[in-house]
Amino acid sequence: MPTATGYLDGQPVTVLRDSGCNTVVVKRSLVPGKSFTGITRTVHLLDGSSRHLPEARVYIDSPFFRGPTLALCMEKPLYDVVLGNIDGVVFPSGCTTSHHLSDVARLHEESAPAVESVRYSSVSPDLPTLSAATTRGVRLPDRAAWRTMDDEERRVRKAAASRARRQDPEVRAREAAAKRAQQ
Repeated sequence: MPTATGYLDGQPVTVLRDSGCNTVVVKRSLVPGKSFTGITRTVHLLDGSSRHLPEARVYIDSPFFRGPTLALCMEKPLYDVVLGNIDGVVFPSGCTTSHHLSDVARLHEESAPAVESVRYSSVSPDLPTLSAATTRGVRLPDRAAWRTMDDEERRVRKAAASRARRQDPEVRAREAAAKRAQQ
């Protein structure tokens, strides 16, 4: 499984991209107390056992994912961060997993304030790639560009939700009943 260097709330970490996992797991000692949500979630492990892990809000900056997310905190995970199949996670093709940590640090400092409250659920080919492995020498978007991307993300989400509602048989039946009632 691919690993890379990255950051967890500004701290250098080793990140594992685990396509067999459906959540994010982080090393508990790397998470500040104020980040915990007070929620405990159950995780079912490969051997059939279950663990109850505390949830925390963290900011991850890696070639596989960048942004705020909810993570489950484990005392001794195999890696500092395990990125499962969550919205926005990618496996960059041609990713070099040995990129310089200083590049990740530079990108983290330049982009973190602009994206602190943003979590993209999809990757669009029209938007700039923020992977540290592919942005060497490329200027990151300014705040205006981030706002434009945020607006586009909202527009895409709204269109997808509208499309899903129109295809839902219950919604179609309610709309038809409402039209009949108006006539």
